[in-house]
Amino acid sequence: MVEREGEREGERERTRVVVVDDHHAMRMGITAALLATDDIELVGEAADGQEALRVCEEVRPDVVIMDLKLPVLDGISAIRELHQRDPEIRVLALTSFPDDSWVEQALHAGATGYLLKNVELDELVASIRATHQGQMTLSPETTQALIRSVASGASNGNGQSALPKNLTVREREVLSLLADGLRNQQIAERLTISTATVKYHLQHLYSKLWAKTRTELVVKAMQQRMVDTAGPRMEGPSNVR
Repeated sequence: MVEREGEREGERERTRVVVVDDHHAMRMGITAALLATDDIELVGEAADGQEALRVCEEVRPDVVIMDLKLPVLDGISAIRELHQRDPEIRVLALTSFPDDSWVEQALHAGATGYLLKNVELDELVASIRATHQGQMTLSPETTQALIRSVASGASNGNGQSALPKNLTVREREVLSLLADGLRNQQIAERLTISTATVKYHLQHLYSKLWAKTRTELVVKAMQQRMVDTAGPRMEGPSNVR
């Protein structure tokens, strides 16, 4: 069995990353920052969505940094297809567009986070680490776009009667902590329950809210006003939330 770097005793686990962007200069800037980071390993690059799927199938990364405006196959479609093929791979959308509909579409497709390309490289690295841990990572502009989209959906009555609200007290507690960006272990510690119990409640939440990912679960909960719509509160740099 081939040993993955970072799994040997005494070594810190490295996050395996694929960078997808059709602009060569942007890819080079991101990859240069990643290559200078000890706990992140660049394992692949792609210039379009179709190539991204092929590369990810070959190298099975932990995190994919995905531009959305891509040739051949757009980023949102690539995220959706990638999530269907391997839901364990986390996707961090990185784009120039804080468009309300793009944000919601990317998150519903399976992206764990959404940042703009003006993010500082050290903040991008911190967000990659958070994304690997399953934390929703949103830029301030993205958070505002998501809130506008949620508010618009609520005012239009979109989906308001479609989602059941028969959640138990414990399910609402888990959902609220999930929206705060906590991981399963942290939720378990906060509620003094086991991680297995947290997973049990999450499975019920996925079913009741018809969600496929943790991010989609939070977005739908925000649409139903089940959690605070001030935006997810994330750990990490102050402007990567």
